Amino acid sequence: MFERVREVGREIRDIVSWIRRERLGPEEAVSLLAELGRIENTCASARVLLSRRISESKLWQQNGERSAAHFLARAARTTVSRAAETLETAKRLEELPATAEAFEAGRVSETEVREIASAASMSPRSEGSLLETARTGDVIALRDACRRVRHATVTDEAERYGAIHRSRYLRSWSDHDGAFRLDGRLTPDAGATVLAALEPHRRKAFEDARRAGRKETQEAYMADALLALAEEGTATTGNGRSGPRAMVHVRVDHAGPGSGTPGKGGDLRGPGGRSHPRGHGQGPLFRCHP
Repeated sequence: MFERVREVGREIRDIVSWIRRERLGPEEAVSLLAELGRIENTCASARVLLSRRISESKLWQQNGERSAAHFLARAARTTVSRAAETLETAKRLEELPATAEAFEAGRVSETEVREIASAASMSPRSEGSLLETARTGDVIALRDACRRVRHATVTDEAERYGAIHRSRYLRSWSDHDGAFRLDGRLTPDAGATVLAALEPHRRKAFEDARRAGRKETQEAYMADALLALAEEGTATTGNGRSGPRAMVHVRVDHAGPGSGTPGKGGDLRGPGGRSHPRGHGQGPLFRCHP
């Protein structure tokens, strides 16, 4: 089976090379795009199935990963957030055979399956109608239909609030360029509390930028506000004691950057041979892993 899969992969790569060389007509391109889309959907269904089985095997624990999502993100070259969504979809599909069958046949995409599973898991009777919406409409129409199903299922506001609270999360991961990323889900009042706490720091970031003659996006000011809020909480906890200090881990595979001098293991030290915890105006502490 493994050799057969590899052979299919080689054939698909040959097709891509052929597409690059050939000047296809518009109708041919549309037909080929549709067929490749179905193949892509079927491959995505296989990835979802495999992700579920790997998660259940606990192989990720043996490899020292923080979670199954972290392990799968590394293996599939995707984000932790996307890997977590894949695992959630895989779990829901176990109770939705019609959606799983349509996914394997390539009739619905992973995006459509994620929407259908989120709604049909709450109202299994809606699965057929949602699959029909996916067949006849677009993703926007499907999302609207799924939203209506979820809202109709949770008629009590307290129950709706509780469902949102139970599904809360905050995920973090590193982007392909090393950037720190966050994704979260909170109840409306919790979100309002977070935004209210960020607002004074956002205003200060805006005023500082204006005085310095810089003009940046509101999203950039909000990012600055989040960091300022975190540093404020790290500097002192509610009981007046110092909070935990951040430590940044850097994997060094070659000569150290700039004037830093990485040893064999140990700390990566900056100018003057010193390393300092962040928060005292002296730069972050780096730990070198050979």
